[in-house]
Amino acid sequence: MHPRLKEFIKVVCVLVLIIGAVAAAIAWNDRPTPNIWSLRIIFSVVSLAALIGFLAIHFRLVFYRPDLAPDFLRQYIGPYFDRDGFCFAVTMANDNGRCILWILFQNRHENPCFARVGIRPGGSLIGGRKLDTMKFDIHADCGAFGVARAEIPMPLSYQGRVQKFELGASAEYPSGKGRTLRFGDAIPLRTNEQFVNVRQTLASAVMLAGGGILLHRPAYAKLLVPRGVSPDDPCDSRIDAETLWRIGDSGSPTSSPEEVSRRLSEILSGASPSGHE
Repeated sequence: MHPRLKEFIKVVCVLVLIIGAVAAAIAWNDRPTPNIWSLRIIFSVVSLAALIGFLAIHFRLVFYRPDLAPDFLRQYIGPYFDRDGFCFAVTMANDNGRCILWILFQNRHENPCFARVGIRPGGSLIGGRKLDTMKFDIHADCGAFGVARAEIPMPLSYQGRVQKFELGASAEYPSGKGRTLRFGDAIPLRTNEQFVNVRQTLASAVMLAGGGILLHRPAYAKLLVPRGVSPDDPCDSRIDAETLWRIGDSGSPTSSPEEVSRRLSEILSGASPSGHE
């Protein structure tokens, strides 16, 4: 089951649980009659079923389906982000005085995907952002796992520190998504590469019209920014991507997990670790 569908079902379970519990409490406090006893039983059963459903989905006791492709991101990175089936994680490294941004990506689906990733420093009340939003285009082939590399500027005030970077992305499947190959949980991204979420914007407008305020923020990663890297814009700002694993034309993988591990170690040697929230 897709993580967004599981999240939606969990929200529905919580709402049903709250409504059922309130209705059951009212029924149990009312004078007992045959109709009231029926309502007591119905609302109690509904509340219990909603609670069991939420716990079962939350702890992955139901809707488990085995992956049809290796979850390389989970294996090598841990928690990662998901935007409509395009999954990725980010890290940084110092390469001879240049700040290198690595984007490890994997396509959940069997058809090719064109994605655009946006990254920017987290907002601050003092000083603002010292780095503009950076956007990177990535092509993720059939179920592909790969690594993208880009040289980026890095302000001196960020270097040597753990810094929050906000993330957004968009993904398009020109031929449709096809089969889903991986079913593991990921951190859902609700904002695109411009950090816009249409649903949240509409919800905020409705809340504002009603006199309320709805606050939201993009998902973010905590990255250890390397020291001694250039704060200036690089001469070459293009992004280079390499696919390490994908579903071939014959339907079989193009490389083995051992080959992926060896090549990934070669590429990321010296990369700084990162954490995600």
